Amino acid sequence: MLPAHNAVMPSGNNSITRHMKLKPQNYSGDDDLQDFLTQFDLTSDINRQCKVTAL
Repeated sequence: MLPAHNAVMPSGNNSITRHMKLKPQNYSGDDDLQDFLTQFDLTSDINRQCKVTAL
């Protein structure tokens, strides 16, 4: 399984970008592609939910 997400804080002061966004590790080709794609989808869902909540 891939390492945990990297959290990144975007610059900017508006309410949409102030929340913390998650970013999956880069895919190196050494790990299982399906695990990476699952992690990518979950990360996208979390970031999308955070954006809706911030509105």
